[in-house]
Amino acid sequence: MLLLRRARGAVPPALQLLTAPTSTALLAARHSQCVLRSSGATRDMSSAGAGDSNERDSTSREGVDVLVDRSGLFHPPADPSPVVRPGDSPLESHLRSLIHFRGGPLTVAELVHEALTHPTHGYYMTRDVFGAAGDFVTSPEISQMFGELIGVWTASLWQQLGTPKKLCLVELGPGRGTLMADLLRFADSLPALRDALSVHFVEVSPALRRLQASALDCESTAAPIGTGRTRDGNVSVTWHADFGTVPDEEDTPIVVLAHEFFDALPVHQFQRTPDRGWVERLVDVTHSASDTAALRFVLSPGPTAASKMLVPQRLAAVPQAVAPTVQAMELCPKGMAIWQGIARRVATRRGGALAIDYGDEGPLAFTLQAIKQHAFCDDLLAGVGTADLSAHVDFGALRMAASQVPGVQCHGPVTQRHLLASLGIEHRLQALLASCTDERQSEALYAGALRLVGQEEAVRATGDAAVPAPPPGMGVRYKCMAMVNADLGPPVGFEALK
Repeated sequence: MLLLRRARGAVPPALQLLTAPTSTALLAARHSQCVLRSSGATRDMSSAGAGDSNERDSTSREGVDVLVDRSGLFHPPADPSPVVRPGDSPLESHLRSLIHFRGGPLTVAELVHEALTHPTHGYYMTRDVFGAAGDFVTSPEISQMFGELIGVWTASLWQQLGTPKKLCLVELGPGRGTLMADLLRFADSLPALRDALSVHFVEVSPALRRLQASALDCESTAAPIGTGRTRDGNVSVTWHADFGTVPDEEDTPIVVLAHEFFDALPVHQFQRTPDRGWVERLVDVTHSASDTAALRFVLSPGPTAASKMLVPQRLAAVPQAVAPTVQAMELCPKGMAIWQGIARRVATRRGGALAIDYGDEGPLAFTLQAIKQHAFCDDLLAGVGTADLSAHVDFGALRMAASQVPGVQCHGPVTQRHLLASLGIEHRLQALLASCTDERQSEALYAGALRLVGQEEAVRATGDAAVPAPPPGMGVRYKCMAMVNADLGPPVGFEALK
């Protein structure tokens, strides 16, 4: 068969990106087990005609809560009862009541927090939102190669650290646990690394904790899930509500993975105005039961505490000539606080961190979007709580936060295409193809690899317009940033950066 001959011979030109270092290529190729999974649409919803997510999950995020002076923003009606709208979702009713009784609008960050992690009505708290039956699919669900290559990156950093006997491996926002399951399967080929690992998941959703325990084949998947071991007994697994409770042991370096984690954190939105300076975008109630949406966006009458604190800090980190041209800004103080907290742990215990998400150097304008049933929602505020909320990551803001911690160095961002090529995706694909027994398996491997590193828009395999085009590649939309001890030098995938 032509396809099978191709599968066992040449690799598609799209995958012939970079030559991975010999040692990294050997790591990528050494594990040859072929386990195929079904693919689906990415969280960036490129297949719906727009730009990409871990991991969209409900992890509790440590950080800074910015309060807003609401005086002058809202005048409660004479009737103290909030407007009742028969079509409102439970979360919409909760938000309208919250705004009413607090006496003014919510910040966008407060909206995101309530919509995603409200204990009863939050999007992530009670359901499996991943896969074809959910609202998005992430890179680990597309191909086993993604998690295995993140395992290569982890193994390479472990070697840079001198192969310590203990290594604390943390994943923020683990989703279904697929990435870690693939990583641990790769680690089985390096027994010294596997024996050094203790795995820590930062996750608050009971539903997702059960899925993660199942993915890692832990001894028990019954709630509440707090600790366990993989069924083979090789690796301990512990769940945490926030990063602050991850053990901080003097003789244990730490590696933190954050795949599509930061894009789900609450963001504040700011707008420059000609007469009021930088004001904040807020969320208020609509004032009539006939309005099509329960909520609406408004601007604060003047600068808020958040705009006074966050905007000048971010503008100070951009080129002086660029700052006056920035007219809108979206910032995530919780994300910056978490990245800085990781930096402090890395500085004192040694190790590193890898963040993979869709985003850019920044500063970024309004990127927050709602995603439902594999498509972007036209109205961000319509049906809040029933859709995922996602914002592009400002990697420049993360670097700014880490720069305040001596002893660590951020590298990147680079594209996912660049990182996976450097980690040896071509070699890994060849090793897996050698074990394929039929055309279907080889085709699935090709499709998954191309989707992970592809940069071109998708093209239909036939001329029939009724046949949907496959999703575009994720290789350029996704960016990767690493942070390690300054004396270690750049980790694999970031060596050629200046």
